[in-house]
Amino acid sequence: EGDMSRCLRIPTFNRAPFLELNPLPPFPSGLQLLQSMPSPRLVKTHFPVHLVPQSFWDNDCKVVYVARNGKDNMVSYFHFQRMNQKLPEPGTWDEYFTASLNGQVSWGSWFDHVTGWWKAKEKRNI
Repeated sequence: EGDMSRCLRIPTFNRAPFLELNPLPPFPSGLQLLQSMPSPRLVKTHFPVHLVPQSFWDNDCKVVYVARNGKDNMVSYFHFQRMNQKLPEPGTWDEYFTASLNGQVSWGSWFDHVTGWWKAKEKRNI
């Protein structure tokens, strides 16, 4: 509809919630936000393709996959992990670099994430 005033009133995280977001009450989860929204919806996720709910594929949802540059991703997450006290200490940059290349980080291998989505585009609406 092109209603720009709605964009100014509603925070981005409510307009396009993260599927995996699960904050403490009283804040709604990403799933609760999505269930309360009319179709069509815009959904964000960091999930690898194999963790996306089957209902996305059953309903032929359109997916736009955005992959960050691997180096940018690694540097950004290293600093995020250093800042976020709920995540394990990443160690030195050299330790983190090696762990990240080997997929030994909380979210797994960047390479597996990107190639998983790349392969899925042959079968899915990506």
